[in-house]
Amino acid sequence: MLDDLMTPEAAAEYLKMHVDSVRRLLRQKKLPGVKVGGVWRIKRAVLDALLEGGQQPAAKKRTKGE
Repeated sequence: MLDDLMTPEAAAEYLKMHVDSVRRLLRQKKLPGVKVGGVWRIKRAVLDALLEGGQQPAAKKRTKGE
């Protein structure tokens, strides 16, 4: 399962984009990810869905009370 998680640097290389762009998308919640130990992690499946569909998967919206 850990192989399915990527750092922003690895994700940027995988997507052929600049790492700052990946970090910006994460901060803006346009790219789903989670911070582990202060470092962003992105599921490879999310990136694959982005590449397959040509659009970014919607981040899960939190509702009041979660």
